[in-house]
Amino acid sequence: MCGIAGFACWNRPPHRLTAEAWNESLTKAAHRADELLRHRGPDGSGRWQALPATEDRAEVWLVHRRLSIMDPAGGQQPMENEDGTVHVIFNGEIYNHRELRSELSGLGHRFNSDHCDTEVLVHGWEQWKTDLPGKLRGMFAFAVWDSQSQELFLARDYFGQKPLFYAIHDGCVAFASTLPAVRCWPGVAPRASIASLRQYLQFGYIPPPSTVYRDIKCIEPGSWIRLTAGQLFTGVFWRPENALQMNGGVIKTVRDEDIHDLRQLIFSAVESQLHADVPMVGFLSGGIDSALVCGVARQLLGGRREMQVVTVGFDETSFDEMPLAGHTARAANLRHHQCRIDMKPSAMATLEWLMEFTLGQPFADSSILPTYWVANAARSLAPCAISGDGGDEIFGGYDRYRAARMLKAGLRLPRWKYRSERMRRMAAASSQKGGREQYTALCSIFQPEDLRPLGMQKDGDRDKSQPGMDVIRQCMLMDQSNYLPGDVLWKVDAASMACGLEVRSPLLDHQLANWANRFCGEVMMNWRQGKLLVRRAMRDFLPREVQRGRKRGFGVPIGQWFRSSLRGETESCLLAGGSLSTQLGLKMLPERLWKEHLNGERDHTHRLFALLMMEMWYRQNPNLPIG
Repeated sequence: MCGIAGFACWNRPPHRLTAEAWNESLTKAAHRADELLRHRGPDGSGRWQALPATEDRAEVWLVHRRLSIMDPAGGQQPMENEDGTVHVIFNGEIYNHRELRSELSGLGHRFNSDHCDTEVLVHGWEQWKTDLPGKLRGMFAFAVWDSQSQELFLARDYFGQKPLFYAIHDGCVAFASTLPAVRCWPGVAPRASIASLRQYLQFGYIPPPSTVYRDIKCIEPGSWIRLTAGQLFTGVFWRPENALQMNGGVIKTVRDEDIHDLRQLIFSAVESQLHADVPMVGFLSGGIDSALVCGVARQLLGGRREMQVVTVGFDETSFDEMPLAGHTARAANLRHHQCRIDMKPSAMATLEWLMEFTLGQPFADSSILPTYWVANAARSLAPCAISGDGGDEIFGGYDRYRAARMLKAGLRLPRWKYRSERMRRMAAASSQKGGREQYTALCSIFQPEDLRPLGMQKDGDRDKSQPGMDVIRQCMLMDQSNYLPGDVLWKVDAASMACGLEVRSPLLDHQLANWANRFCGEVMMNWRQGKLLVRRAMRDFLPREVQRGRKRGFGVPIGQWFRSSLRGETESCLLAGGSLSTQLGLKMLPERLWKEHLNGERDHTHRLFALLMMEMWYRQNPNLPIG
């Protein structure tokens, strides 16, 4: 797990700069990118530079920060092939690297490292070129520079567990694991996008491939780009809906053999991700997914080593998962580390640091705070962790899927002033006509009428519907393409890598997802319970208390803090003169929401946090052009 950055330019230096000044600016940018990525790779750094650009050769810089997980002695990057014509920098883990190494060795490739997964990418590019990403089992964002063809190749994993951003301008491209590390390269002069800000305020995150900047994009999950002088090529090697297309539609019945296959696939996914040359710890909450992953890991490890797990708890009992996590730890014989944390004193400072160095754009999921603290606690035990992320999107765990099914069945609610925010969203969704539109309304923080000054939102989402597809399956595929990479995985990567911690998510194994995505959503959940297939297949790994527990979010009482410990700081940020809300024509919105929240008229926690993070980002980027 690492941080990567780089720059390739097929043009000569801008006319206003001498060759010496241009090289100096690139050297400073490479040094700055290295510093901005230090938290992602505290164990070492490496750089590689090609010769300055000529008429037929590009100038290239590759920057790498290393977190040593696999082959500490032989995994230094940038890594090159035997004749120095291919250079690779890589962030992530390739779980089938041993099988690929054996295959490539049989094809005549010679490996220098003992068991470094990065070297598989070097020789894999030589052998398979753009077909390489589809042969990988893992989480990854990597860059390949091929000096023979003078091309740069960038690829991102199946679900987008590892981020990769890029900006193209004037015959040059800059790329990095984080937005701040992209912005430091010459020629990258970003402008904020009103369309992206509108998406952010509606959903709380910015779906790929957009970012808050008009001129910086993120590579979509399951995709790659290839750049040569004056040309950009794109490709897709995987989409969540692939399984349905290959299967010819959804499967509506479940056999005993299917349950057996699911169990085997879960064991295979967890087993593939337990290999590391460093200690490993598990994230253990009170839910099904982490209990499942940690319990299977404990059985697979047997007596080789103990399985350590960590849980963070809070004073507010409604947000405290320690009791349920304790049941799981005792039932599975896990070594349980419980950390009780008071986040209130440092909440604002933590958010500001995350915004400046890891997020780089507005983000409205307040669970990034507990995610950061559990990652920080885990890092004191080990540099590598496994988690249950992805279980809700793959196996049907969200209550909103059930709500979407009710709406599709014809439920209509009058637009009364419901006290419950959930009921308000249901009422807003019931006024929409299509299933996708209803689900979008269910997931929206702000409704369209709140955001009229920002214009109309265009629906750029791919249509994932297939013959016979039910609304639950359609919603799950939408989440796998948008919410999972844009919110959940973006949050986990930003929070964990801020601590120099690698987080692996076995339930996001693409082979497991291909199996699950063949089934209709109605076999995944009924009117009372979700994750039916997982509960059935893995019953012996789930304590009764966890089996019967209701779905709980991983959050903090940020709404209560707005009325108490964070009131002053939040108010000064939201209502300050020259705010971004004012520039966007939304001046009265934060004032009204703040007043209603303080008076207890309505719970505007999510909306206020979204506005707070937007203003925090804008304060760190004053005078940024917006358009």
